[in-house]
Amino acid sequence: MARKSLADTLRPDQWHLNNIGQTGGTPGIDINVLPVWEDYRGEGIRVAVLDSGVDTTHPDLVGNYLSEFGYDFGSEVPDGSYLTQDVFDPHGTFVSGLIAGTAQGTGIRGVAFESKFTSYADFNGAQAHTSFARAADAGFDVMNNSWGAILPFSLTFRLNPALGESVEHAVSTGRDGLGLNIVFAAGNSYARNRVFEELGFVWSGELGIADTNTDSLQNSRFTITVGALDHDGTYSDGLDDLGYTTPGASVLVSAPGTAVASTDIQGDRGYNPGEDFAVDSGTSFAAPVVSGVVALMLEANPLLGYRDVKEILAYSARWNDQDEPAWSFNGAINHNGGGLLSNYNYGFGMVDATAAVRLAETWHKQSTFANEAMVKAEPMVVSTAIPDGDVIEFQFTLEAGVSIETVELDFGLNHEEVGDLIVSLISPSGMSSTLLARLFDGRATEVMHALIEREGIEADPAKIAHTLSSNEFWGEDSGGVWTVVVEDAHIGNVGSIDHLALRAYGAEAGEDTTYIFTNDYATIAELDPARQHISNANGTHSLNFAAVSTGIVLDLAQRQGTIAGTDLTIGADTDVNRVFSGDGNDLITLSAAGGSVFTGRGNDTIELLGQGTVDGGAGVDRVLLSQNRADYEIAVSDGTVTLSPADQGGAVIASNVQYFSFAQGADILVAAANAFEARVASFYETLLGRAADFDGLAYWFGALDDGIDAGEIASSFAASTEFALGHAVLADRDYLGMLYTQVLGREADTSGLDYWAGELISGISRSEIAASFAMSNEAANQSYDSILLV
Repeated sequence: MARKSLADTLRPDQWHLNNIGQTGGTPGIDINVLPVWEDYRGEGIRVAVLDSGVDTTHPDLVGNYLSEFGYDFGSEVPDGSYLTQDVFDPHGTFVSGLIAGTAQGTGIRGVAFESKFTSYADFNGAQAHTSFARAADAGFDVMNNSWGAILPFSLTFRLNPALGESVEHAVSTGRDGLGLNIVFAAGNSYARNRVFEELGFVWSGELGIADTNTDSLQNSRFTITVGALDHDGTYSDGLDDLGYTTPGASVLVSAPGTAVASTDIQGDRGYNPGEDFAVDSGTSFAAPVVSGVVALMLEANPLLGYRDVKEILAYSARWNDQDEPAWSFNGAINHNGGGLLSNYNYGFGMVDATAAVRLAETWHKQSTFANEAMVKAEPMVVSTAIPDGDVIEFQFTLEAGVSIETVELDFGLNHEEVGDLIVSLISPSGMSSTLLARLFDGRATEVMHALIEREGIEADPAKIAHTLSSNEFWGEDSGGVWTVVVEDAHIGNVGSIDHLALRAYGAEAGEDTTYIFTNDYATIAELDPARQHISNANGTHSLNFAAVSTGIVLDLAQRQGTIAGTDLTIGADTDVNRVFSGDGNDLITLSAAGGSVFTGRGNDTIELLGQGTVDGGAGVDRVLLSQNRADYEIAVSDGTVTLSPADQGGAVIASNVQYFSFAQGADILVAAANAFEARVASFYETLLGRAADFDGLAYWFGALDDGIDAGEIASSFAASTEFALGHAVLADRDYLGMLYTQVLGREADTSGLDYWAGELISGISRSEIAASFAMSNEAANQSYDSILLV
């Protein structure tokens, strides 16, 4: 049975879960999780939180906390409590509540509130670099990291090879090779940076301060980096338009992080002394929202590889802050009819839990460390001066054959002021991605010198060897000429590029393409009408509308459809043989050549002009067939109905389909999954004297799913106007005789007839007696040609 929505149990300040404008924001700007909770709440998924320790006795956390896995990387003791720390910091408690809060105390409900979690305390501990491997080896599915480096270019795999090895171990061996899903906060250093201010620097108001590309964890192809949004879907921090979320080409998606509510250390040690909850802001709190969404995705499909999770998050993200000018479409072909939309500030957009879970449910490939493909160009050892105040370009040629997920650029630099530089990468499609942009307000080297002196670190900020990366080319083919553009945007400091190397990682490209559509299709197609036509003569293709919440109309015989009110046409040379649909009530027609249809949660209609395979999913679904019932041999096995035509044509194979209508609707067949459905379907025959209609059957099967008793449904049938009008002219004993004949399939016996006549005289209504007949054991034992128990 579907579980009821929990919207009415949420705290009003948890706008990130259900934004109805209660905090002054834009209604609907939330993670769209309520529909998911009807089926998935994180059950069976385990999350490791590397942070500042957790209040393990908090009533909203204790029920989901796995104490046996807790560990402190500073003191190296098996305890994840905040009490092991020198300074009591509520950060880890706040983060954990956003993922797995149970709403048992203050009412804080996490995104995946039936998931289990543990605490790894002290991310600054000497052995903290081993935490990723530790989480993977302990069987965790997701790891949340709401922390990062203070010094740019210091937390790198080049300088910390053991850290890189731990991360690679986690994604290559975790979850039996599917990979640990590692989530990172982007950082809070766009316009306001605590260290920048502590060192006495004043922001000019013109340039950004930090970039996720300066940290090997936040720009790794092995991690999911998350930016933060406010309740209007922008990066504003609610105080002004500046915002705080650190941008970068490695940001995958963004999530609510401003003024969100979560669990706090109890008593007077938390953010909100005297209370058990608090409200705070930061990308630290956007990351666990995404960790919770990943947990829901994995419950829906435990076979997803970590690369699948990243791809689904990218393809299902919502286009937020549409007035922001930095959005660009890349050169992919399979997202809403064209390229993916990305943004230096937001990644691919705002995380959408329902869209992500629906795609996860329909995901048929498995992308892991073991099957990752890579192409690379010959490295360049150039030692070339960067023209002061000018631009220099370098070109690489990559072989085709990789459907890109991440592109990496090894970058060796010797420059007096790194903050002068803007580094961009342009793909063969013309898509440009900014890899670095005027770090630290254009004063990066100056700031790093001051920080190195303060912290006593041995480093030369003028000499940098680092790997930059970008997600923004996702879905493009690797083949062609790539251009690295280095711009010195400020005159006065000089330097050189010492070496460059380019690699593209992703999936081995094939001819078959899955075209994914979301609720943004109508908006994007209005900007680019060319997206309304799909043409691809190579391969056999799939159309995936699982992330579309409204009903679609798709006719593969006529090669046209309507998605969210917007037309879609398919080229005559394009072979589509598989369709996935979403939560709406869909109408899908397959051509005579057949194919496969997998529908979502709506009450869907699938018309077959020949053979085909149909999985109706949830909801109540019907198949319209082109031949008469007598033309098929019908067999049932393990809930699947197979209809084989007598003319030896291809069979129709249907699962999770409740209603079959044969040629011109002359005959129908109800496929009941259980005795309760069969009995409800029989009420049409026994009480109304006709075959069930699809809309009515869908309504009553839905009522059963909602917990309505079959007896109540029988009473509703018997009390209906249709039933009453059909028998109003009958005298009482004739009426009872009709019930014996129509409901029980036999003539009335005298004693039975006398009994029920007496009941009528005593005041029992005709409808009550009819319902009693319909619910009798004798009626349940009747068989009907129109009802098949599967």
